Parts: sequence; C-alpha cells; structure tokens
Amino acid sequence: MKFIMKTDLEQASKKSDFLEYLNKTGLSDINKRHTRTMFEFFNGEHPAVFSNRIFLFEGEPGVGKTFLAKKLVSALDKPVIFLGQNKILKNSKQVKDLKELLVILEEFEEGIVYIDDLKYVFNFTDFDELNNEDRHKFMKILESFKDNNKRTILVMTLNDSSFMDASWNDRIDIHINFGLPSNENKLSFLKENFSDYAGTEELRYLSENTMGYNYRDLPQILKFAYYEGDKEINLDSIKETLPKYIPKGLTNFDVKQGIKLKLGDLFLKDKLNADLKKALFTIKMKDQLQENNANRSNFLIFEGPSGVGKTYSALALAGEIGIPLIKISANEFYGKGYGIPQIFNKIKRFQDTIVLIDDADKIIRGDALDFNDGGPMNSELNSQLDNLEKASLVILSVNDSRRLGRALRDRFKIVKFDYPEIKQRESYFRKMMKDSKVRFDFSEDYIAKITEGMNYRDMQRFWNECIFYSIENNMKILTKDQLDIIISGNAKERPVSGMFG
Repeated sequence: MKFIMKTDLEQASKKSDFLEYLNKTGLSDINKRHTRTMFEFFNGEHPAVFSNRIFLFEGEPGVGKTFLAKKLVSALDKPVIFLGQNKILKNSKQVKDLKELLVILEEFEEGIVYIDDLKYVFNFTDFDELNNEDRHKFMKILESFKDNNKRTILVMTLNDSSFMDASWNDRIDIHINFGLPSNENKLSFLKENFSDYAGTEELRYLSENTMGYNYRDLPQILKFAYYEGDKEINLDSIKETLPKYIPKGLTNFDVKQGIKLKLGDLFLKDKLNADLKKALFTIKMKDQLQENNANRSNFLIFEGPSGVGKTYSALALAGEIGIPLIKISANEFYGKGYGIPQIFNKIKRFQDTIVLIDDADKIIRGDALDFNDGGPMNSELNSQLDNLEKASLVILSVNDSRRLGRALRDRFKIVKFDYPEIKQRESYFRKMMKDSKVRFDFSEDYIAKITEGMNYRDMQRFWNECIFYSIENNMKILTKDQLDIIISGNAKERPVSGMFG
C-alpha cells in the first residue's frame, strides 16, 4: 500500500487552513476541541486511554460534514483507507466493502479510515432491516479501534443515525451533529470553489443573503445567476436569482425571499403598528436582551378576520429584517406524507426566518368554546414548537385564537387585527389615487366614508372595480355619481386576487 505524503511546509499550511475553517464553523466549542485532538493524537500528546479514536459526523445532506471531513483528513496527512460510494480523496486506498476493510485493518498500524455515507456501505433486507452479517462486521471494525497501541482513527459521515444499534453508539467516542453552515463557512466554501467565476463582493453578498441554505444550494444559485447574467455572474444576476430560488429542503413550502415590503408600506392602526415595531425590535436586539436576562418571545398570534392585513404584516416584518418567510397552509398539514413532525423537522434548521402558519385555528380544528385543549392537533403542535425556538419569529394567523387552546395561547403574544378605520382607509385610497392615471372629482375622505366596514381585500376589489369601470367607459375623470353606481353594485362583478390576508 503506497501513500504520498506532503512536505512539511505544505502540511503546515493545510493544517492552518483547516483550523481556521474549523473555528468559523457553527460547531460547539467542545466539538471543535474534540476535532483538534486528532492532530494531537497523531503527535503522541495523549495517553491511549484518553484518546478519541472513533468519530461520527452526522447531519442532513448538504450541511458540510463531508466537506469538513475531507479537509480534516487532508490536513492530518496520514495514510487513508477509504470506503464509500465514490472515491472523493486523492492518494487514498479505496476498499470495496466491510469485509475487505476488516482484512486491511489487521495490518494497518497508523492512519485514518474514512467511511463516507455510512448507511450506504450496508446491505438491508426487504423490510429495511440491517443485514446481520454486516452488523457483525461493523461491530468488529469498531472494536478494532479500541484498546490497542495502533495510531489509527475512524472518521465516518452519516445523514441519519436512527438505524444504528445502541451498542454501536456506545462505542463511538465523538458524535458531532452538523447544522446549516454559517455565513463565514459559506463564504469560505464559495471562495474556494468559485473565485474564478465571481468576485469577492458577489460571493460575500451571496453568503450573507442565503439564510437557511446548505452547500448544495449555493452552486445551484450561481448556476442560475450565470445564465441570468448572460454567461456572467455579477451582483445584479445574483439579486435577480435569489428571490426565484427555493432551497431544496423547502421545495414543498411557499417560501418568500427578497421581500421588499416594509411596515411603512402598510396602512395599520397606531396600536397595531406599535406592536409590530416592538416585535421587530425584539428580533433585532435579541442578543442584548439575552445578555440582560430578558426573555424574548418569538411566538406571535395574529388574530383577526380575513383580509385585514395579517399575512401582509408578516411579509413586512420579514422585509424589514431582510430574511425569508415560510408560509405553511393546511395542505402541508393534511397532504399525503405530511404531518406536524415532518413539517417541523424540515423547517427547524432555518434559524433566521419567519414561519407563518396560516389559518392555524382551522388546521387545529378546535372548538371556539373549548378553552382547554383546543382540538386534537393542539398538543402535538405545542410540543413541536420547541423545535422552532431559534427561528426569528413563529406566527400563527387565526380568526379566533380560542380554538388554539389555553396551553398553546399562553406561549404566544397575541397581536389583534381588525377592520381598517377611516384614517387607514383614507391613507390607502390616497396612495391608490396618487399612483393612478385616472383622475377623480372627489377626495380620499369621501371614498373612505363610503367603504366603511370593508377589509383591505374588499377595498382592493372595490378599487379594481373603479378602474375597470373607468377603462370600459373610456373615462379620464371618475365622478361621485359614478362612484355611487359602483358602490351600489351596478358595476359588473369581477374576480380578483386579494392583496391582503
């Protein structure tokens, strides 16, 4: 078995580069420390009894566990035995299965065994159970790294360890769970792989505006930006691409990105506007609040009738912060293959985002007169909320919060929405009239008075009827009399998609 080793200078540079990268990862300090001990182990700095020999890197696809493992193994600069579907390391000895690995391990005195995508080296039965022969072989492999004087380390990557035996887990020294990459890690990855195609400014912008993305999403965005920019990746092509691209982990959800709407664009009552600004403040100042032992609730209930601006307010909050909004509806909760645990497992990894569960009271289907459990789905939803503690905001949009049950409501701050008053209706129609090419012989206060009792969706529909009426009758000026005709319902009914929800 022949291995090619690097020069001392090359190796020192590799190690320095890896340690710099490791420090920027989102791994905990203790896991960073455990990872560094591999270098110390090969340097003989620790007694065998205190040395960690078996490492498992676990995390969903695309979060960088294989990327880190490759950099680590390369930086250690020791002989490598590789087992995996595809050879991803140069100058390594590749084995085809567990049986061959066991034979080689008998004479392997110093180096690294690297198993990539551990689950795929096993054979499973038709009932998705692990083959007993493979089970015994793998146990022997784990045991071969215990209680001996060899300088060997086992590094493994895995997407999901739920299939593993408890006896296996007992023998793994260090189990590191990987989350999504930090902005610094994303930038390092982008520079290393795409600096020939995009400048630092472009790559930095991409790394800072892809919250909730993994390492596999980033190349896809650049690929789309390349074509968007007519074979050139620039800041404009990236900005055009980002709102159109949905991370693969959220392809079944309604994801809003690149939101330009702000709170100042809405027409809200003063109390409601103040409540939303306070929610915005708690997000922006979360670190200072935590440092001073102030509890920051990131759970809100937007309560009110349909069409009064609940969805638009959630979008505006996301636009103010510059983060995505994930909108979840009943289809996701009741569709085939879905359910509360499955939904929350997908979105819990997106820390910097707003999660909006639309019509939550209808999803839970509780009784408005039941002030205790709030329906059969209430307790399950309540238990899953802990998975979203790190999200910027979790918003339940409801018509009647009593359907949610007392236990669930107690975890949320309720923000009340209601029909717009005359002041908000005046502001709304003032903007619409200012931006319109049709002229009017009445002021915004007149149209605000005759639309009393309308929600924003009704107001949008009524405004559309006014414009349709003017265009159909080739009118450049709309009068009060004509407005009265429209409001009385003499104008043709026309379907319209609501702006507000």
